[in-house]
Amino acid sequence: TTLCQEETTMMGGSTTASEKTEEAAKRALAKTTTTTTDDEYEACLAELAKTISGKNRNLPGSVTWEAQFATLQGYVEKLELREFLDNANAIHVAGTKGKGSTCAFAESILLENEVKNVGLFTSPHLVDVRERFRIDGKPVGKREFIEAFWWTKKTIEKELKMDLPAYFRFLFLLGLKIFKDAGTRCLILEVGLGGRLDATNCVRTPAVAAVTSLGLDHVEVLGDTIGKIAWEKAGIFKGGVRVFTSPQVPEAMISLERKKEEVGCELVVARQIDLDVEEKDGGGKIELGLSGPHQRVNASLAVELVKEWATKTKHKGILDAMEKEREKKPEAKLVLPETFRRGLEKTTWPGREQIVRDEHSKNLTFYLDGAHTEESMRTCAEWFSAHVNAKRKKDEQDDNCYNNDGKQTPTGQHKQKMCHSVLLFNCMEERSPKVLLSASVDVLKSKNVHIDTAMFCPPDSSALGLVKVEDDKKNLDWQETCANAWREIEKVKEGLDSSGISSQTDIRASVAGAISALRGKADLVAPKRVDVLVAGSLYLVGDILRQLKKIGFK
Repeated sequence: TTLCQEETTMMGGSTTASEKTEEAAKRALAKTTTTTTDDEYEACLAELAKTISGKNRNLPGSVTWEAQFATLQGYVEKLELREFLDNANAIHVAGTKGKGSTCAFAESILLENEVKNVGLFTSPHLVDVRERFRIDGKPVGKREFIEAFWWTKKTIEKELKMDLPAYFRFLFLLGLKIFKDAGTRCLILEVGLGGRLDATNCVRTPAVAAVTSLGLDHVEVLGDTIGKIAWEKAGIFKGGVRVFTSPQVPEAMISLERKKEEVGCELVVARQIDLDVEEKDGGGKIELGLSGPHQRVNASLAVELVKEWATKTKHKGILDAMEKEREKKPEAKLVLPETFRRGLEKTTWPGREQIVRDEHSKNLTFYLDGAHTEESMRTCAEWFSAHVNAKRKKDEQDDNCYNNDGKQTPTGQHKQKMCHSVLLFNCMEERSPKVLLSASVDVLKSKNVHIDTAMFCPPDSSALGLVKVEDDKKNLDWQETCANAWREIEKVKEGLDSSGISSQTDIRASVAGAISALRGKADLVAPKRVDVLVAGSLYLVGDILRQLKKIGFK
């Protein structure tokens, strides 16, 4: 055996001592480099956190949004990012609901059509700030982030002798540097807040723009009516740039039309794709990568955006695919090439109507959605109810609908027996928990879904910092306020199910503590399922995903 080993070594069949030493050295160097990069990245986050003021957006005496926006335009010019932004072939998306999903659909369609160097600037992030800067569907690497961060910060402070702009505006400038360095040729910009004075509105010549579904949100900044909010969102309209919109309520549409006339652009209501029509020649039902009936609206808008982008940029591949599809189906109202279909089906967008089955407790399932407006909470509750009722229907058809005496279990008893439903909720203090919770309760009650436990928990993350606070020493006054709102709603509605049975309320000090309690509940009630709807805050959703190790980047 020894002789055979020696012969193999001489012939290169195994690793020699010197090769082992060399490999060990490479591993050590790689480990050192990784450690150094991680340390440098943490240093960037520490500096970035200093740009978060935590101030109320509308405090008397504060610098006006108009003044801050004008200053930001100056930063773009002085950092020599203007030429890149003007030639980035941008897709600019504003709206209240569905902005991120629409951008994700558009990104996926573009990538499926082999468009190179697609950049996506989005907000907020769930776990890692680099999620805000996606290049070809992936968050920017740590090394690229570090280099762009220090260049942006030092250029502003040392060369321009200016103060750093506040958090979101700084991130926008940082994003432009990241995307410029990456050679981005298509830049998808998701508006952060509003539109007219949002940082992303520094773009002067987008290829195409869009407005997703509108609703009441950030009323303290954007206005207290749909009409006023629509006017702010329409602030992204540019002369000569076609704008697509999702179907809107009349009051919102009036504001959009008025802005269209003012700036001189074309406003088009996006045609809705048909997901259910069985087509010949390779067609068929489309299973969107993002679940929920409302995603059809977002997907339809994304399709229009990509088609217009291809027309404006004269992208031969997409235009040829559209023409070929049109020749194949001349009677079709909406041309949808196979690459578009695949893009829609492959779309992913973490934290939006996402289902995660717990690996620790097999009967525990999390239904996560970052819904944080009244209407999105209703949509979220519809989605959750559909899944709970689908499981319930299946249970009723199974053999376990019979008790130990061989008699069929009454339907109502079986519903309660097999599923324990939990709502895990938190919202920002600027929002009304009573409004948000009432919206979800109305839907749940109408769908005969009873919440057995309402749990309230602060996120580890917040808008006030980038450092996760995971201990159990947080102030829980706000969670108590949310819990009291829930109890009051139950009292008014006489319980959340027909029997008038009220749910239990539970307050937990940390996300880890909430998950631990839920796993304990799942183990206790097994084999009954524990279905948990997590909603009200993208920060809470992100922290749940992080704790479950279902999201994270290197």
